[in-house]
Amino acid sequence: MSSAAKDAKWEEARKRYRLSYEHVRMAKALGMNPAKLGKIANHKQEPWKAPLPVFIEECYRKQFEKPAKKKPPEQAACDENLG
Repeated sequence: MSSAAKDAKWEEARKRYRLSYEHVRMAKALGMNPAKLGKIANHKQEPWKAPLPVFIEECYRKQFEKPAKKKPPEQAACDENLG
């Protein structure tokens, strides 16, 4: 499938599910398939599911957000004494 065809599918999904360009970018980075978004965007019939934009944001955050590095207890104690 050509790049133009893939972009057309994403554009159609963006309009159908009312996604922003940022949500489309996140979904592409996660490797989501635009043809399968209907299964995920079923929050009206299945109220326990989050709306699609919220779901994409949560998945992206979990996948790509780097956790804060914890300092070793010795270094944390030294930093507290200095400051």
